[in-house]
Amino acid sequence: MGTSWTQPGPETNVGSVWRVSVDASARQRGVGRALMDGAERWVVTEVKNGSTNKIMKMQLKTRNGIAADFYKANGYRKRRWYWVLDFFGLPLPGWFEKDL
Repeated sequence: MGTSWTQPGPETNVGSVWRVSVDASARQRGVGRALMDGAERWVVTEVKNGSTNKIMKMQLKTRNGIAADFYKANGYRKRRWYWVLDFFGLPLPGWFEKDL
């Protein structure tokens, strides 16, 4: 039906969503929202490198317009800086973040 892949990010208080996938037949039924809610709950409780720093923010990127709309509907906002380049030297569109 659906899956997500979440992990603590490179910063001590930032988590990262790498993928949220929902089968087309299960879309518009709350599966994606449930996956995101679960990922956010999990990453908030994750302690990075034995530190007591809690994850306070989630970040993600997408080039998919449907996914971008989904993330916005789940409280994510576009980051203000867009000068980050991808592997090919192209600007990375669709950087989003959410305070937890």
